[in-house]
Amino acid sequence: MTIVKEPTSIKQILTDNKILTKLIKKTSSLQNLNRLFQEILNNDLSKHCQIAQKTKNLLVIIVDNAAWATNLRYAIPDIIKTLRTQPEFKNLQNIRYHISRYSMPPTASPQQKNSTDMQNARMLKELAEQKEKLK
Repeated sequence: MTIVKEPTSIKQILTDNKILTKLIKKTSSLQNLNRLFQEILNNDLSKHCQIAQKTKNLLVIIVDNAAWATNLRYAIPDIIKTLRTQPEFKNLQNIRYHISRYSMPPTASPQQKNSTDMQNARMLKELAEQKEKLK
């Protein structure tokens, strides 16, 4: 007699895997912070910048290219001043930026979701590589 095992639900997998749960929470938190960040940037700059990491007093931004990095660099003092008015950024002291090797798409539509997921995966890998270089 063959014993048939019930399939494991995705919810159960996500609940049981502590590392995956932590990653999902961190990603969700970064998405929320990124929404706040995007709201304070001018329309053009917001399409080319994205939060990659936040610590207590540091924000790391991924920028599409050197031209947008220059625009961001000049805007950093005003960005810090404005972000500090938000509770999530009250201790912000510095913003660093890295130029992405990949071009970031504008805000994703449902049709772009899969390609955006792949883009995020590449960006996370790039950020991890850059963090290793800083050690």
